[in-house]
This record gives sequence, C-alpha cells and structure tokens, in this order.
Amino acid sequence: MGRMWLTVAVGGPPRGAARAMQRRTLLRVCPVLACGLPPALAAWASADGAQDRRQRFQRLVVQAAQADAAGRIEMINVAVNRLIEEAPDPQRQDWRTPGEVLARGHGDCRAFAVLKYFALLAAGHDPRAARVLYTVVRPADTPGLARPHLVAWARAGNAAPRVLDNLNPFALPLALRPDLEPVFSLDLHDLRRGAGEAVHAPASRLRPWRELLERRAREDQSLVWIPTTRPVRGFTSH
Repeated sequence: MGRMWLTVAVGGPPRGAARAMQRRTLLRVCPVLACGLPPALAAWASADGAQDRRQRFQRLVVQAAQADAAGRIEMINVAVNRLIEEAPDPQRQDWRTPGEVLARGHGDCRAFAVLKYFALLAAGHDPRAARVLYTVVRPADTPGLARPHLVAWARAGNAAPRVLDNLNPFALPLALRPDLEPVFSLDLHDLRRGAGEAVHAPASRLRPWRELLERRAREDQSLVWIPTTRPVRGFTSH
C-alpha cells in the first residue's frame, strides 16, 4: 500500500479511468481518510468520493420518484444507510445539510435523518407526510442508557407513519418502535410536539434547523436533480 502511495505521489496524478480507479481504491482502504494520507493525496481521494456519493444520491432521488410512496420510503431508508458511514460527531452542535453530509461521507444519526428527509422531498414525497423526528432512544438491552436520537419520519397515504433510522434496517411503523420516545418533529415550516399533528411553533424557532435550512438554500440545487433514470444498485425500477 505504501508503494502505491509513493507511485502516485512521485509519478503525479494519473489520468482518466486510472485516476478514478486509484481514488476508489484509496477510499475503500481508508473510507474516512483516517489512515494518515499526505494532505494533497487525501484531498484528491476525498473529492472523488464526494462526487461519487453525490451522483449516487442523485440517482436514488430519480429512482425513488418513480416508486409509490411506500416503496419510496423503504428505498430511501435502505439506500442512505448504505451511502454514508456511521460515525460520531459529538463536537458538532449544528446539523449538517445534505451537501455537507455527502461531502464528508459519514456522520451521526443527524446526518442520516437529514439526508433521508431531503431525499424524500426531492423525490416528490408529499411534504406534509415527511418530517425529521427528535426522539429519546432507550435500547431494549440497556434501557437505562437513554440518549437523544434523530430519525426521519414518513407516511404513505393513510398508513401509519414509519421511522427511517440508521439503527434499524427496516422502516417500521413508529408504533412498533417502543425504544423510541418522540420529543418533537420538524418539517420545513412547523415544529410539533412529539409525532402529533398539532403545530406548536414555527420550525425556525429551533436554531440548528433554521441555520441548516439557510445553508441548504445556498447549496447547489443540481444536488437533487440529474437527467438520468439509471437504477441505483440493489434496486429495480417499478
């Protein structure tokens, strides 16, 4: 592996397909660039990985838009759980935008929830049937170790709302997640207590959410649109 890095550093950046292949190799060996790559080489590999994630996210949005509401929820939950890596982000007080999450390629529950929520909206899901849900999670095996946990929440028609979670591979109805205690939920406009329907306050009252939406408005809008129907790996078009 050291020899490969030396070849790249001495011989200069490869071109064309060779460049893409070597970048992908570096990212597979070191997905979060934690193995001490030289700064220039780390930036080079990371940029390619971020672009790949953006393209996969865009293809997901296109394909999810072709599914019915229930299929869209399941598809986005599974695909986003595969798209980025779970990693703690304890020093980060604000919430990352979709573009920021895809650029990093990893994050905590907030990153997964935000990316799933905006994927749903970009795929045409009814904005009244999608939210970000702030909960307290109490694991069944250690119920005394409660901690805050963010998930996405979505409903298909009149069916019970489902939870899109990085802790569970299945988008289960909220009623079947006794480990989650809803505290409040958010959409683009409103803040609600728990997972209920009554509006409690404007969503902008929550500073991390307000600042996320402000940064999101400045992001490249091509992130949520791509002129292709190329299928996402692991899924087939309906």
